[in-house]
Amino acid sequence: MVSNAQKDGQQGGPQDGDKKNDNQQPCKRGVDPACTGPKSGEGVSAGDKPKPESAPSLADKAYDNSVADSKKIIEVQDKAIADKTPDVPTKEWKDKYTADKDETIELKDVNPPAAYSSFFGLKSTSHYKHLKLISKKPSPNAGPFTNVVHEGLYSKEDQAIIAKQSYANRDAWPKDQRVKWYEFAFKNWLDTAGATEAKKLKWVVRDNIQNGETKYAIKRALERGGPSKVDANGHGVFVPNDEEFKALAAGDNGRGVFYLTGRYHQQLGDLKVVKIHAWKVPDEFDGKYYMALELGH
Repeated sequence: MVSNAQKDGQQGGPQDGDKKNDNQQPCKRGVDPACTGPKSGEGVSAGDKPKPESAPSLADKAYDNSVADSKKIIEVQDKAIADKTPDVPTKEWKDKYTADKDETIELKDVNPPAAYSSFFGLKSTSHYKHLKLISKKPSPNAGPFTNVVHEGLYSKEDQAIIAKQSYANRDAWPKDQRVKWYEFAFKNWLDTAGATEAKKLKWVVRDNIQNGETKYAIKRALERGGPSKVDANGHGVFVPNDEEFKALAAGDNGRGVFYLTGRYHQQLGDLKVVKIHAWKVPDEFDGKYYMALELGH
């Protein structure tokens, strides 16, 4: 179920990047929910008897809970549009956060775009506003290399927001005073695109996801989606009636986008999340996981 810390789109607990970096350590079954296979030292001898089917893992339970919770999350968007609810006020962040990076660059200068450009037509030479924010009241656990609260890229040319990092547990402001991810994202998108072009937002990409439950949900969705939903390259596309869509929508890396489209639906032209794309890029460890939420009518 959605905890108090996760309500209103605020991602509580470890966020993207807060768990041990998969690119530094191979994943371990029982530690990283996205990992499968035997534990270190575990094997099956020829004489072993078949074991009874095990109970659902914590990762499976989290996946099923996300599916069950998805109706409430998606309704944040759908009900606001249907009821013509006024948008919430846009929040200014500069009194509580400092911009460690605030620059305009080409996409290729931050992150090689091959992981998603082939799917969505994002261009390596497109101009993006690159913003990296640090809390003026950081968590005691934050250090010089772990003090970023939010990092994102915003492009009017590509009609895209790329969320690179989001770390709620590095922010020591009281929860009712924090600027949440979707509030940052909308303010920076509006500043980048302008009022008219803001209604043309097409993509919200979650870059190199580190959240263990989301990684497991993507892995499970890609394994079970079948050829009608997952192409030969392992790129899955899920629509609102799909179980996989619901699981990814209500997870930590999907939930905030529905608050973005719900809380600011008027200024976004009543855009909705119409598809969720998910894929994994193999590497020498457990791979890198990505999601892109496609907006439309």
